[in-house]
Amino acid sequence: MNKCGLPFTVYLTQVGRLIDLQRLNNRDTGSQAPLRVLVTRPEHQTRAFVLLLEQAGYEAETLPCIGIRPSPLDFDFLRCHELIGEVQNTGGGAAAASDDVTATELQLEHIDAVVFTSTNAVDSLVLQFPLPWKLGNCAILAVGPATAEKLETYGLKLAERPLPPYNSEALLKSATLCSNDLQKVVIVKGTGGRDFLQKSLEKLGVTVFTLNTYERFLPDIAESRLSRVFLKSPVDIVTITSNETLNNLALLAGTRYISLLLKLPLVVSSSRAAVLAKELGFQNTIAVAEAPGNLGLIETITNWKLSRDGI
Repeated sequence: MNKCGLPFTVYLTQVGRLIDLQRLNNRDTGSQAPLRVLVTRPEHQTRAFVLLLEQAGYEAETLPCIGIRPSPLDFDFLRCHELIGEVQNTGGGAAAASDDVTATELQLEHIDAVVFTSTNAVDSLVLQFPLPWKLGNCAILAVGPATAEKLETYGLKLAERPLPPYNSEALLKSATLCSNDLQKVVIVKGTGGRDFLQKSLEKLGVTVFTLNTYERFLPDIAESRLSRVFLKSPVDIVTITSNETLNNLALLAGTRYISLLLKLPLVVSSSRAAVLAKELGFQNTIAVAEAPGNLGLIETITNWKLSRDGI
């Protein structure tokens, strides 16, 4: 592992791509000030992205437009469907019983596949049910590569790698979910969000259990922080990684800053976010990152900058 929190082989690959981005970003920049990039993801998920932005020659400004907190699970529901069980407690943890004699263990050995929709889904489930889990032959799947990497950092082996463009539609084409033997699937996700995967599997006759392990909320942002982003030290471009983040950014901007926000270029991580940006009235470039993850966003920022500067 490294300071970005990535497996070492993944980190080495990113270093190579980052060097290329640094070279592109430094072309004909002269004495120009570094491009200021707004990072809107949750506070606890900004560090790795900010480090990469700075290493690529950009200046990062953080404005967390979405918060993440654990959402307690319904233990009665989980017991009813035999998704948890009591075992001898050997170390406590968030799911330990009050008498400190037994602990509650996640038991998925009778489930065909468990799907994780995000890194938050992984972290929040591990928080509520510390590893190891009782998996048996249950296949582990992730919607996107960042989620896959997060699972691997916990020592969990994936049945298949995520498929581009890394959404629910692509995951439905995986060999695991296309199997005729598929009967029971657990989807680990946040409260709300898309239900496309669940409904699609249910139409195929699959029994689906959803575990909403976290919830999103609109953070309180100080007026001074908003003023800095839009007026005092205005950003040059905005990065968006979810529709809810984009909606929240518009809400936070409010009537005072919305006209300034709508004039800024956007780099978004999905075509759905690009559609939403147009519906909200964004007037500048709306670029969709072609590659996933942090470096995909930075590559798109770099391409936009080179185009803007006529390079």
